[in-house]
Amino acid sequence: MVFPDATRWAVLAAAAAIAVTAGCGKGAHERPMAGGSPTAPSASVADPRGLPSLGAWAAGRLASDGASLSARDVSFPPRDQAYDFRANSLETKYRDGLRRSPVSSFVDIEGTIVWTQEYLRYRVNLCDHETAIQKVFAQIIGGGVSPTCGNVSGNPSFPPRDQPFDFRQRLEAVYRDQLRRSAVQTFVDVEGDIVWTQEYLRYRVGGCDHFQAVDRVLSQIDGRGIAAVCVTTTVSTTTVPATTTVPGTSTFSYAVSPTERSVAASGGTFSTSVSTNRSDAQWRATTDQSWLSVVSGTTGTGAGTVTYSVGSNGSTSSRVGHVTVSGLSGQFVPAIHTVTQSGASATPVAVISGDTSCFVSTPCQFSGLGSANAATYEWNFGFGISSTSATPVVTYPSNTIQTTFTSIPVTITLVVRNTAGQASATASFTLTLRRNY
Repeated sequence: MVFPDATRWAVLAAAAAIAVTAGCGKGAHERPMAGGSPTAPSASVADPRGLPSLGAWAAGRLASDGASLSARDVSFPPRDQAYDFRANSLETKYRDGLRRSPVSSFVDIEGTIVWTQEYLRYRVNLCDHETAIQKVFAQIIGGGVSPTCGNVSGNPSFPPRDQPFDFRQRLEAVYRDQLRRSAVQTFVDVEGDIVWTQEYLRYRVGGCDHFQAVDRVLSQIDGRGIAAVCVTTTVSTTTVPATTTVPGTSTFSYAVSPTERSVAASGGTFSTSVSTNRSDAQWRATTDQSWLSVVSGTTGTGAGTVTYSVGSNGSTSSRVGHVTVSGLSGQFVPAIHTVTQSGASATPVAVISGDTSCFVSTPCQFSGLGSANAATYEWNFGFGISSTSATPVVTYPSNTIQTTFTSIPVTITLVVRNTAGQASATASFTLTLRRNY
């Protein structure tokens, strides 16, 4: 990853510390990757401005922070192998197999592998979602590698996918707003990136080698189900007493409540509350979609409220946008409020089918199932008879037809409504109603 000035060296040094603590050497049983690590810096590389080498920096940081990891922490694979999965196998699958179009991301492939693996390493070693995020973001801004929250042996539990996805979205904000990274192009969207990277790492932690894990993930993408991990062992855990500080406690951190909101297609004005870890924490609120805009609370200090407007959605497809609360300067951990807006309901169209001729005192069958985008049905069969069924059965009484007629035409109408309550045009149907002799 390329960063300006001190930020660049802090991030690279943090990555070196990760390699030292996570045991990033190849095992003898693993097939070597062509070309070795594609991006990992050598531990002997020195900052041309005279800063210590990465290896020395990492070792010093570990010693000073007391952050050396227990041998019982769940081990993750070498970073070059996880990078190969993401940069080659997954990227190629999305581009050539799924025929996906390129999308933009502020987090490059190396960044997503390094920090997703770190987040998951904290999670499987008993850190909760927010604690893991705090620890990872502290590393990104040079705070060093924190201890995990416990020790786990056996096959650990990975977090539910919505939490890594939230982490990955917040990582986008850090790269965009704090590291000032430019967007890069990738064929794998943010959701696919986090879902399949987590699956790859789950298989690796479960005893699969690189190639076995890649094969299992690609098989899942092809819809062939979730394969078993390669080694199943009994899980045992030991918690570590919680600490009151995390490296980088000078960091400003932000939280929003609620963290997500579902909005109808019509849109509207809504708000989310902002809380901070320090009363002097300054922040700003931004959005990432043109249909989503901040009305008030664009900037603030300490606790506050962000009010935002959601435009109407004329498409039948749902859409997602984000309100990001991040720091104005210095080191900060952002918060993201996710807005999911429903698509507009498609226009309903009423269609009637059924008996075109029937006798009084005999059941007549009708159907509105041929209607489009129908959630409710409003039938009128004349003579005060109605129904709300999709497939009504109607029996006209014998006195419906006067004795002077053998048959009469009856106009049947149907109006259907979609899930938004929008009514269709009235459909008409003519029934020939006959008198029994």
